[in-house]
Amino acid sequence: MKPGKNEFMSLSTRIKNFASEILGDTGILYTIKIDSDIDLEITDFTVRKNLILICKEALNNIAKYSLAKDVQLSLHNVNSEYILKISDNGIGFDHTKTTGNGLQNMKKRTEEMNGKFEILADTGTHITIYVPKIRD
Repeated sequence: MKPGKNEFMSLSTRIKNFASEILGDTGILYTIKIDSDIDLEITDFTVRKNLILICKEALNNIAKYSLAKDVQLSLHNVNSEYILKISDNGIGFDHTKTTGNGLQNMKKRTEEMNGKFEILADTGTHITIYVPKIRD
């Protein structure tokens, strides 16, 4: 079986491509900052997959619901963990009253990586995910 071209794309390239696909025609300005060593360091398939799908879910939510004008996405290597931050300047929401599965899916994916999921959604929405470099 011939491998697909996405298998060979770096983590940062895949995230950037999804951002372009999802936000490209919305008029939402976005900035992506990913540490240069991330692609070489994060080699675990499950971690890569979960980070990509979390970014995709968050960006889709921003495009559909936020009314944001600006989005910031960053993935940094800080001491013993990776920190993914996705923030927008949209209308925010009451995350205790959401009806979809998006937030639950992001939390579940974070737990699969033994990570910590945080969300603040009053003035805009700010998601921060902490993923330990060494997992149990």
